[in-house]
Amino acid sequence: AVIDEGLTSIAGSKGATRWRRALIATLFESVDRHPLARRVLAGLEPGFTVRLLHLPALEQMRKACGERVRARQLAGLVSPDIDAFTVGSGLVTVVLSLLMSSIQMGVTPATLLGSDVAAFVDAALGPPAMTRRPRTKGKRPS
Repeated sequence: AVIDEGLTSIAGSKGATRWRRALIATLFESVDRHPLARRVLAGLEPGFTVRLLHLPALEQMRKACGERVRARQLAGLVSPDIDAFTVGSGLVTVVLSLLMSSIQMGVTPATLLGSDVAAFVDAALGPPAMTRRPRTKGKRPS
């Protein structure tokens, strides 16, 4: 149910970063409404925790994120030299890890989702660099 809510947030969001922020916020908020999901993410159901990574719903979320990244690539808004579906899957893994960490450490999501994480995600999924400095052979930039 938590993953389904995340998928709904992706589908319902428009804008460059809005879908990513909606996904993260929705997952963090919905886990409070689903006690079993909270137990699994807290590591209290060890027999299921490993199986979590292979849930069909989580695979759907990876695919949805990959499709969003790919659409932005086609629009010229994300670097074309990344694999959209690998990066989308990585985004899901990072968000799931942050969610698990937040629950297990007992900290608020804001503690883990500060400007550092936002900067990382924006750099990975932001517009391509317009210009790149050419590397000179044998010389390192100072």
